[in-house]
Amino acid sequence: MSKLENVVMRFMHCFNSADLEGAMACLAEDAVYSDEFATEHRGHAALRASLGPILDGSYGQLQYIIEDTLYDEVKQRALVVWTLEIDAQGGAKSRMKGLDIIHVKDDQVSLKNCYMKSKEALIETVE
Repeated sequence: MSKLENVVMRFMHCFNSADLEGAMACLAEDAVYSDEFATEHRGHAALRASLGPILDGSYGQLQYIIEDTLYDEVKQRALVVWTLEIDAQGGAKSRMKGLDIIHVKDDQVSLKNCYMKSKEALIETVE
């Protein structure tokens, strides 16, 4: 396994093990997380606030099933295709598909850009 693959898989594993501290340790101090709504969270304080509810059980028990990966060793980028299974509190179960584009710099995640399939497109007004 390459160094890039190791960094990316260690980071993704933190989501399945509800390990916020582990995820934070994988992220560069100036890392950016662009969530599924195209909101950018920049820096450790903002990342902790946005990733906390994902990892602390607020949304239920999450399991990311990695379906495919593509690594660019030269550019230090990865594409991770996943299915997210959610066992919510109260017994509701759901599933969604998506992917992350992950950039790595100096063996830390510098960007996590999340995309999910949905029934409605995110359309922004252009001025």
